[in-house]
Formats: sequence, structure tokens, C-alpha cells
Amino acid sequence: MSATIGGVMAGESAFLRLVEVRNTVRAGAALSTPEYHSAYHPFAEALWIFRTAVRTELGEEIFTPAGLGRPSWSEREYCPQCGQAAP
Repeated sequence: MSATIGGVMAGESAFLRLVEVRNTVRAGAALSTPEYHSAYHPFAEALWIFRTAVRTELGEEIFTPAGLGRPSWSEREYCPQCGQAAP
């Protein structure tokens, strides 16, 4: 990947989080299990961090979760499986 160190690091972090999701599913975790959600939510957040890093690389405007009407990038706030009430 041709990018700044920040962009490459954000991409690598997202990739490694995706590998964790794959390994969790491979180990037998169903989507409704705490194990899956412990892997998925950090991946969701890392993916959004990567997206904002790419926007920075391209000189595009950076947006925030609040700008998209979300409390965070991780999606935990909307997840009934994680024991947090949906808004």
C-alpha cells in the first residue's frame, strides 16, 4: 500500500481485526455470541478509522460518527447482544 505511515497502520489494523473476526467464526462462534461481538465491534471501529485515514490521504473532508448521526464507529450502542440498550 502506498500511503503515509498513518494510512498504512490504519489499514493493517483493520486487516488484523478482520482476521480476528474470521478466526472467531472459524472457532465456532455464532453471530449472537459474546465472542463474535468481542471481535466484530473492534473491527467495525478499525474499519472506520481506516476510512478516515484514506480520506486524509486523499485530502478529503473528515467526518465523525456524530456527523453521520452515530454515537461511535463501533456500533456497540445499537447492539442488543452486547447488553447495551438501543437508542
